[in-house]
Amino acid sequence: MFYDAIDSASGKYCLSVATSSSPTVPFSDGSHGSFQCQVSLGGSIDPSPLVDANGQPWLVWKSNDGSSLAVSDVWAAPLASDGVTLAGQPQVVMAKDSVAHPWETTVDDPQMVVAGGRYLLFFTGGDWQSANYAAGYAVCAGPTGPCTQPQAGPLLSSYGPAAGPGGGSLASDAGGNWYMAYAAWSPGCTNYGCGGKRLLYVAPISLG
Repeated sequence: MFYDAIDSASGKYCLSVATSSSPTVPFSDGSHGSFQCQVSLGGSIDPSPLVDANGQPWLVWKSNDGSSLAVSDVWAAPLASDGVTLAGQPQVVMAKDSVAHPWETTVDDPQMVVAGGRYLLFFTGGDWQSANYAAGYAVCAGPTGPCTQPQAGPLLSSYGPAAGPGGGSLASDAGGNWYMAYAAWSPGCTNYGCGGKRLLYVAPISLG
């Protein structure tokens, strides 16, 4: 289980990992520090594992926890056979591009999946405490890119009862059908200060 937490030495969010013998048994992290922390880029957050078309495991994440003026980038690195350590140098997969995509003021929560032989990178952009938060996607040549966004606007934006949908996570069922789970605010109050609530939604998604 990969996660991010504040590193006491740098004050930045950094990546760590916990392991368990079973999904139903409590996880434990015996490390004494993070295994990946891009301090000069504002930290490392939002880790997501990927198994590519050849069975090689990877880790995908983003740099910049919001504390730096550096451009938010999506990164990827192969994982070793133990599944918990990096086996290669991190490479930039995709950078934020708010010129071509004005809504994309950041790239949060990256997740790459392989579907129909294609590598698809999903992410969220904008201010997470606003109705402008939205989900986008890019088509990639492989785990390290390059990635191209096929449309100028987001894939999923505010609608009806859901304001600022983001943090999308994709999964497929036993029949090969894909679904996206995401969080969204109730309209009219898009932060916790005003008593806002983020609700979990699940929707089918076509990756054809």
